[in-house]
Amino acid sequence: MSWPAREAIVPATFETVTIVAGSASQTAFDIEEQRARIERAHEETRKFVAEQHKPIAEQSNLAAEQTKLAAEQFKMTAEASKTAVEQTKLAAEAAKIGRDRGIAPWQVALFGMTAGVALFGAGTAFVKLLGP
Repeated sequence: MSWPAREAIVPATFETVTIVAGSASQTAFDIEEQRARIERAHEETRKFVAEQHKPIAEQSNLAAEQTKLAAEQFKMTAEASKTAVEQTKLAAEAAKIGRDRGIAPWQVALFGMTAGVALFGAGTAFVKLLGP
């Protein structure tokens, strides 16, 4: 009794295989060949999965590196902000010193006049104390 030939698809590779059913002595239905094809298909699937895991791992490494760079950029921005504040304080102090340098000669003159007025007042009080 002979069975009709049938077409079957191997799931892992999607290749069409002709299966001839019949007596055990028929060579078309070679179990070892079928097993070898299935093993090859499984191996190809494993390789494909391994190849897909490589880019995923690289992507996660790049994401981690990007996170580190973002944190470093945040720190540098904070440091730049602190530097800007310090620069503003130093500029204000420099402006104050510049004003003081411009006023210094007038301060000496005013101090001299004040001292002269004080001595004049003290002399006047001494003369009034001694006088009639």
